[in-house]
Amino acid sequence: MPPGSGIPMPPGFGTNNIPNPPGFGSNITTPPLSLVNIPNPPNTVPTPPSLGIPMPPGFGTNNIPNPPGFGNNIPMPPGSGIPIPPGSGIPMPPGVVNNIPVTPGVGIPTPPGSGYGVPFPPVIQSSIPMMPSLAPTLPIKPVIQPKKSMKPLFWEKLVNSHTEESVWKHVKEGSFDSDEFESLFCKKERKPNSRDLKSKEKVEETILLDGKTYNNLAIMLKKLPRITEIEQAVLNLNMNILNLEQIELLISNLPSAETITAFNSVKNNKNVNAYEDAEKFMLTVTTLPEFGTRLRCWLYSLQFENNLRIVQIPLEILEKAITIVKDSENFKIILGFILSAGNYLNGGTKKGQADGFQLDILPKLEQTRDNTNKGSLLDYIFRRVYENHPKVIEIVSEFEPIYTAKEITFENLKKDNESIQNALKDFKAKVKAVQGKVEKEDVFIKQMSTFFKKAKENEEDIKKNLANQEVSFKKVLKFYGYKDRDIQKLEPKDLFGCLSQFLDNLKNSIEKIKKEEAQKAKTRIAPKGQGAKISSAGLGEDAMAAVVNQIKTKLKDNSKH
Repeated sequence: MPPGSGIPMPPGFGTNNIPNPPGFGSNITTPPLSLVNIPNPPNTVPTPPSLGIPMPPGFGTNNIPNPPGFGNNIPMPPGSGIPIPPGSGIPMPPGVVNNIPVTPGVGIPTPPGSGYGVPFPPVIQSSIPMMPSLAPTLPIKPVIQPKKSMKPLFWEKLVNSHTEESVWKHVKEGSFDSDEFESLFCKKERKPNSRDLKSKEKVEETILLDGKTYNNLAIMLKKLPRITEIEQAVLNLNMNILNLEQIELLISNLPSAETITAFNSVKNNKNVNAYEDAEKFMLTVTTLPEFGTRLRCWLYSLQFENNLRIVQIPLEILEKAITIVKDSENFKIILGFILSAGNYLNGGTKKGQADGFQLDILPKLEQTRDNTNKGSLLDYIFRRVYENHPKVIEIVSEFEPIYTAKEITFENLKKDNESIQNALKDFKAKVKAVQGKVEKEDVFIKQMSTFFKKAKENEEDIKKNLANQEVSFKKVLKFYGYKDRDIQKLEPKDLFGCLSQFLDNLKNSIEKIKKEEAQKAKTRIAPKGQGAKISSAGLGEDAMAAVVNQIKTKLKDNSKH
């Protein structure tokens, strides 16, 4: 209730129309309940049964005193119901007042339409006890108001627990110096530091970037040096400040042209001193001439050697493979035995009497099986080759580079070289773009110009080497009897792919020969089951020499005995 307004009577609680409670005759006079300056509402409701008790002396219609400590404004009792003072009359039936259910512990509900409960007069002595569930539990100790905000003590409060059975009836509160107590246990006043003030300013200040850009830049900047250092590193191309990964990170997070335009349109709406790091970075990007272009050119100059190796390494492998295939004596020996066997197989036919053959037949030798079906034509040929030229097995390690060369094509090499050429042209254009906006003595212009000159020379060398290797490859095809129409369309992968297949089959044949030799050697040295073992690595004369030496040693030992 607002102060001074008074409490209006519920509808129907006037002075002249209160009916007697059920069971009581007309000779019981109900005292008027009009309160001082309390107007009676127009409507009436029956008086609750407990209100039919005569008022004590001194309580008339115009002289009801207010409870102690209250003026004419009577406050609402706790719980917003109507508690019945102890001893006021006949207790209400449990749970019901005027056929209105009452929630336990709440009291008489406010009559419909009133919005406020009606307080009863102060305590009226009676010999009839009040129901415990309806009695209010109010503190009797005075309210303490500390001068300072104190630290809370989270206990479970007990109220009116001074019964004979309670310890609290026998407990007396101690005294202490309140000022000292407050100084020790008051809440500390936290003084705002510069960070708090800065955070408050951050909230109040407007962010000049959209949320996504702001967040991306903020995350990136945590992985980089300070913005002033970033600016100096880009100006001076200083790898001691920014490494390769950090430069790549900067480039991947460069703002778009639209974002830069949007920032430029609002950057003056905020004091530069209040800029966030992300906004400071944006300011650097927009004020340093060609910031993004500088970064991209710098990164390209740092990665150029690696890009160049993409073409250089395949050319080096190709050159080595071409030389091996052309100059290998072991390969020529094997080809001679294959030619002899092929002419014999094709004797009396149009395919016989050949002076040579195209190399594409080599992987197919494995497919021609002997009549025992235990070996192939290649097994037989290589066994004969090995018997006459044991060192021919060195071809396995000698031809190892062809496995890498089989992945190479001139088409891809030319594309990679063209990419280098185009990238250098683009690089040159970017340097010119920066050159038109800075001084002649700018570090970027000096270093990038020097780099471009050297890079161009390297690119020209690669181009010449590529052309030379293409010529060498065609010559080796011609050397092995390929026709001109085939030479024009064949790639390194075709020739070396064919040879790598042949080499795999050759390795299988060599393993079979080694196993056979080992078995034969074992049989020769142990005719009666007592022989020494010979390693499968021993082949031909070396194996026999080992057997002879073992026999000599045994004979010497026997002669001593």
